[in-house]
Amino acid sequence: MTDLNLSNMSTSTGGVRIKKSQSLAGTIIGVFVGVGLILASPVVLWLAESQHTAKDFAGATPVEATDGTDGYVTFTGTPEVSAPLACVENEQSCLYYREENQELITKQEEQCGDVSDDARIIESTVLECDEDGNCKQCYLVERDVWETQNSTEEFATVTVGAYEVTFSSLAVMLGLEEKIVDQTETTRDVWTIFPLPDQLTVAGDASGGKISSAQKTFVLSPYDQAQTLLELQARDSTRAWGLRIAAFFMLFIGFGSILGPLRYFSHLMRKLPLVGPFIKEATGLIVGGVSLLLAIITFLVLWLLVLVIKNIVILLIVVALLGIAFAIYMKMKKEPNKA
Repeated sequence: MTDLNLSNMSTSTGGVRIKKSQSLAGTIIGVFVGVGLILASPVVLWLAESQHTAKDFAGATPVEATDGTDGYVTFTGTPEVSAPLACVENEQSCLYYREENQELITKQEEQCGDVSDDARIIESTVLECDEDGNCKQCYLVERDVWETQNSTEEFATVTVGAYEVTFSSLAVMLGLEEKIVDQTETTRDVWTIFPLPDQLTVAGDASGGKISSAQKTFVLSPYDQAQTLLELQARDSTRAWGLRIAAFFMLFIGFGSILGPLRYFSHLMRKLPLVGPFIKEATGLIVGGVSLLLAIITFLVLWLLVLVIKNIVILLIVVALLGIAFAIYMKMKKEPNKA
């Protein structure tokens, strides 16, 4: 981390730069972008509720590794490999690796306002001001970033009991480890590896004693069955919540973009005596609040709709049970009247 020493900066020579607000054309384009985000949000929510690796794994047929049964099966056994891959500078045996050769590159860019801790200030450039006179100092900064120059990837084939299991990019591989080997001050190798385990848990489509993929989920894990299921459940949950959050922000940004013209016209009125700044600030708060409220309501409605559609069978059973209960209630209600 570099100390930002202001005494080493040269004097700003760029003067003042006015940062213009969004144009009317840009605002109109933003409305269409907002509509697109809102229309795309149900797709993202559908994907969120479609994380199924744990469900697939739990539905696989448990077999003994020595059985050689065909179908979508799962088993745990000792992996045997005649020639394990040599990983991490040939110091470790593994069943899969991805090696990335990275180089430390120095990049320059302009940054206004607070400078991030990983940046070094080269010089101050301009004073960037908005149309209301709010200004930020801009700087030419540089930062060091690791960039992958090339990469290699290899997969092993192992025997587990009666099964020949081929690792592939189609598999969900749990227990991956990352190792970094520094070559020089500006070059390094980053290894992502699947170490050779004592026990290997597999779930996949077996045919003729061979497994290399699955129509559902191809799982390769160094854990036992119970731990593998927990790891897959955590993985599905993390991905699902990430997609749900993404869908919510798509709705929030979408509604904010649709209401963008209100911001634009309130910005035009900012110079009205006395009330101009108030109108601008109030409009901004109203647009933000309305966008948030609409995003929350729409998100909940869409989420419920997706859950209903994906669980339509359960819903039909519930409706049928409620219908039967109502019919019984009405029948019991009529019987006393007959008496």
